[in-house]
Amino acid sequence: MGIKTIPSSIKKLKHLRYLDLSENRDIEMLPNSIVKLHNFQTLKLFGCSSLKELPRDINKLVKLRHLEIDNCRGLTHMPCGLGQLTDLHTLSRFVMSKDTVGSVARINGGLKELQELNKLSGNLSIENLRHGKDAALESKAGVGYDEMSLEALQPQPNLKALMLRYYGGVRFPSWVLSLTNLVQFDLIGCKKCQHLPPLDQFSSLKSLTLFMLDSLEYISERDKSEEGLSDSSFHPSLEELSIEDCPNLKGWWRGRRDSVEEIGITTPITSNPLNYSFPRLSQLTIHTCPQLTYMPLFPYLEDLTLWNCCWIEEDIDEAGVGYDEMSLEALQTQPNLKALNLENYRGVSFLSWVLSLTSLVKFHLSSCECQHLPPLDQFSSLKSLTLENLDSLEYIDKSEERLSDSSFLPSLEKLTIRFCPNLKGWWRGRRDSVEEIGITTPITSNPFNYSFPRLFSLAISGCPQLTYMPLFPYLERLSMWNWSLKPLEQTMRMGMINMTASPSISSSSSSILSFAPLSKLNYLRMIYMDEALPEELLRNLISLRTLCLMKCPLPPQGMRYLTALQSLDVWMSEVVDLSNDWDEMEWQGLRSLLSLQFNHLPKLVSLPVGLQHLTSLQTLEIEDCPSLTSLPEWIGGLTSLQTLYIQRCPILSKRCKRRNRRGLA
Repeated sequence: MGIKTIPSSIKKLKHLRYLDLSENRDIEMLPNSIVKLHNFQTLKLFGCSSLKELPRDINKLVKLRHLEIDNCRGLTHMPCGLGQLTDLHTLSRFVMSKDTVGSVARINGGLKELQELNKLSGNLSIENLRHGKDAALESKAGVGYDEMSLEALQPQPNLKALMLRYYGGVRFPSWVLSLTNLVQFDLIGCKKCQHLPPLDQFSSLKSLTLFMLDSLEYISERDKSEEGLSDSSFHPSLEELSIEDCPNLKGWWRGRRDSVEEIGITTPITSNPLNYSFPRLSQLTIHTCPQLTYMPLFPYLEDLTLWNCCWIEEDIDEAGVGYDEMSLEALQTQPNLKALNLENYRGVSFLSWVLSLTSLVKFHLSSCECQHLPPLDQFSSLKSLTLENLDSLEYIDKSEERLSDSSFLPSLEKLTIRFCPNLKGWWRGRRDSVEEIGITTPITSNPFNYSFPRLFSLAISGCPQLTYMPLFPYLERLSMWNWSLKPLEQTMRMGMINMTASPSISSSSSSILSFAPLSKLNYLRMIYMDEALPEELLRNLISLRTLCLMKCPLPPQGMRYLTALQSLDVWMSEVVDLSNDWDEMEWQGLRSLLSLQFNHLPKLVSLPVGLQHLTSLQTLEIEDCPSLTSLPEWIGGLTSLQTLYIQRCPILSKRCKRRNRRGLA
């Protein structure tokens, strides 16, 4: 709002209860006279980044209930007496002073100010904790100052969320055990922490995050056999668990590892494993914990992410089975899992329990060394599939061909395949039988056995050898980067198959397309493609609204069929000269075009004459076209044009400057 100072006369507003000064970045001080507003209840200073201090007599605002000082980065300390505001409900930040001695320290409020604020709720961030020294703590020899400072906080037991970031102590304060209502507990960057409080005592805990705890070896210091858990007492409310970047973490309990390998617990297999299972855990993330080899069981999991954990690359047994495979095989995830994210798995073959995941909806596989995937068409509920950075993968399905008449991946809606340099095709079939229609059986067979019936989004990048795929006639979004156009052409030929189909195929109404293949496509992005879109393909793209061509040759003909196109971007082509590549007829067909962008086209000398027919064009952007010399006279006839953006076109820029100078003369 631009306010720099608050007048001292504000004290005259005796009935003022609410004042919002948020986002006034030039305010450095508030007048001390503001403390004479005896009815004042709410002060909002969010984003007052230059504010250095609060009024020194703030303790006189006895009715103050809400003090919001988020993003007040210039605030250096809290005033003495803040603890007398016993009616305070909201205090978003408490800034400890870095001045710990002398007269300055005596006027700054310490942690003791928080002890009487029993009505506080919501979030409270305490900053510069290690700088604030308390004389009562200094006498405690043998205890780190971080631990003493944190011990002095003594928050109320009704606290529901606790986040500790970069706490430098080895142990946690005793008051943590009193937080019986804790719902969320996040420990981030506490690199010296060697021991955690007994987490199983937090019966209300729903979310637990352990991140960058370098010194932690075990989550529970007790042997599991000492805990005497009942069937329902082991973290009964925990729903989300994230353990990331804990390089020395070995397991949940400090127990004998050799008794854990098979089922992930430290007691004989005859004991009830449900006593050591998470009864409500639905989301589990384990990221970069290379020594973690055993955990409590998680039979009700729905979302599992494993990244760079539970394996030792050089550990191979006599049968040639990697430790990766043995460790993950022991997980035995339950069939109700809905999302599986597996990254940096080093096993060559896949895990048997994956086939039991009949409810799987999302499957993300990244940076793995596997040569074979499980039979994906067995996952009838799968909606999203991502395969990326799989250098060893040649075929998605290792079978010779698909012979079943059952629906192929009936629920799959989104498919992403990125940077699989050796991937050749979906099935390991004879490639020469695939060239015509993209399948491995004669043209008289039913192509719908080899089609995605619900796939609407497909993104394939960095797969230069991939030349045949299942068909995708219902596609709505397509992104292609360094890939062959053959799968597109194969899908297009489904229309011909419909017309020449045998009676056995055409007898089923479900096996006949009621529309041209790819006619529902509305978004197409092509990057680093060697081939131009063929005219017969463009003829079918009657619903296409967005087309982006980057480092691709332009289609010589067929653009006039894109009558629904609203946005066209042409980027980074060293050979494209739009002034000659398309005749006026091609541009005339783009009657719905609203936005047009030319970027990094060094051969573009002049704008195509056909642009004058784009009567609906609203935005024209031209960037990095160094050869563009002038704008045509007819550009003024684009009556719908609202935005003309030209940048880094040096020749055009010089001509415009010379013309402006002559006009001024």
